Amino acid sequence: MDRMLDKKAMAEAALWIIRILILVAIVAAVHFVQIMALNNALQSYDTEFYILNTKILYSPTGLAYQSLVSGRAYPGIIELEEFNEANLNSSMTRNIPTKLRLMNLDKSLIKELYYDKEGYNLLEPLAFSKQYDTINKTYYVLINDKGENKQGLLNVEMVVSR
Repeated sequence: MDRMLDKKAMAEAALWIIRILILVAIVAAVHFVQIMALNNALQSYDTEFYILNTKILYSPTGLAYQSLVSGRAYPGIIELEEFNEANLNSSMTRNIPTKLRLMNLDKSLIKELYYDKEGYNLLEPLAFSKQYDTINKTYYVLINDKGENKQGLLNVEMVVSR
């Protein structure tokens, strides 16, 4: 009779061990899913990059060409005379080090602007680390130079913390 109870107790203990292992696996899986979702939610620098680029390229206070007659901003057209740091500074709302390069289609540099140049020069070499990253995007634009539109490229590079 004692042997029967020992066998039943051992079988019951084995079942509890299996149940505990399954419970631990479920808790670990739920924790892993939560960490992945939280990690993706916290990485918002792509969205920040998009919002700041939209403000720079489409806002009348940014770099977009603005008609003197209608007062309308023309996104995608950059007036060369207005491509300066004062206009860039007025369109930036966050302190994210940024470099803008205005180029011809053959990628020869026309003009280069910085927002927070000291911060950019300090953080850009650290972009290989896990703490900082660079986001780089090139846009096709028209460059308005004294009333004449020429095709060109605008390269925007921002250094963001992860």
